[in-house]
Amino acid sequence: MNKYQRVRFEMLLRVRDYGKAHQEHFPESTAGEKAFATVARVIDEIDAHATEKLSAPRESQRTKAARRQIILDRMQMIARTSKGVRTAAGAALNLPMPARKSDVAVLAAARSFLKDAEPLQDQFVSLGLPSTCLTELREATEAFDAALSERRTGRSGVAGASAGIKAALTEGIDAARTLDIVVQNTVGNDPVLLASWERDRRIVGWRGKSEVSDDAPTPELTNAAAPKVDAPAAPAVGETKSAA
Repeated sequence: MNKYQRVRFEMLLRVRDYGKAHQEHFPESTAGEKAFATVARVIDEIDAHATEKLSAPRESQRTKAARRQIILDRMQMIARTSKGVRTAAGAALNLPMPARKSDVAVLAAARSFLKDAEPLQDQFVSLGLPSTCLTELREATEAFDAALSERRTGRSGVAGASAGIKAALTEGIDAARTLDIVVQNTVGNDPVLLASWERDRRIVGWRGKSEVSDDAPTPELTNAAAPKVDAPAAPAVGETKSAA
């Protein structure tokens, strides 16, 4: 969550706790009880989205990094050994490690290694590599490709989690606006409970332009502003005031 979302989420936490502390004033099936229930549900949804948004990318990154390292380790052994492997034309196979280190470049190089080395597997084994070396590289390549796909999916999941947080937060703010009306009507005669609500409902730590108009309770106007009347101009020096 960004700061705008976080301070509003913290406000919803206080609103939920207010409802729990004073639930006797908001019986079941009333508008107040339903609005507090909406706030509680929204908080759970935001928690779930935030957890997904944080944990999924970290896990996919760790998986991708581990599988990438396995590929590079296998390729290093094969590249070193390929200097002693002869092609059908009698030249050294001499497979080069990829100059570029991007994930796509590493994946493409691994597939190129397999294409060139598998027909000559017996020579690699004769030079001391285990008979499973190319099989292990192929398995590592497929696993790395799957990890890249999972990471792309994870990024889509992050975008979905961000959208979910935004939608849930909007629903929670709407419920808090309903509670601005309900709480004042329900406990308005108790200055302590009303002051507690106003404190808990306040957005703390944000000075955005929309704070008052979008989220904060709007105070009732107690006195209409008097229309402004221009005072008569003072007479100029030497000028007399005319009779009415």
